[in-house]
Amino acid sequence: LKNYFHGIVNGDPLLFSHTRCIYMDDAQHGNIIENNIMVGGQEGYNCNGGAAMEFSYNIIADNETAWRFSNQRGYETPIVTTSTYGADNIADLVADIKNKDLFFEHYPKLKEWVETGKNPRLQTNYRGNVLVNNGKEEIYSQEEMFVDFSSTIRTDDKGIFVDPENHDWRIRSDSWVAEQQ
Repeated sequence: LKNYFHGIVNGDPLLFSHTRCIYMDDAQHGNIIENNIMVGGQEGYNCNGGAAMEFSYNIIADNETAWRFSNQRGYETPIVTTSTYGADNIADLVADIKNKDLFFEHYPKLKEWVETGKNPRLQTNYRGNVLVNNGKEEIYSQEEMFVDFSSTIRTDDKGIFVDPENHDWRIRSDSWVAEQQ
């Protein structure tokens, strides 16, 4: 277990904002988010532009929203999320930078992208996550076209946990979920 988030909510009803247990914004790439428990909050996980991550074996339970994906453009890069700057792809964005040799020196693959106009999508891997009794899932992006959520377990069965009433959200070794993971 890496982190246990419980009751993460915005306490001020006048503020129009969701509070997230874990939030990945533009240019937050390459993170490993695994074995976390997000319980009883407004949003368990929000991906608003982060990419090329591992999001695996997390438990998201009793939240208003399990997870939200809101990258409208649907493509990310290891340097910036192009939607932040209004460019249609990383090649166009980098081509406009005056001193691009600095980028090429640190990121050799960028040179190929600029010269060929290719902008490969860097995908986040979602594996073995368990969603229990959450209000909804929100996908306001093209994420569903690129990501395989098939290994996500969705259930209302809290009997799969050791003792959730006393905040023990570990998956019971004899549960049907443990057999699937």
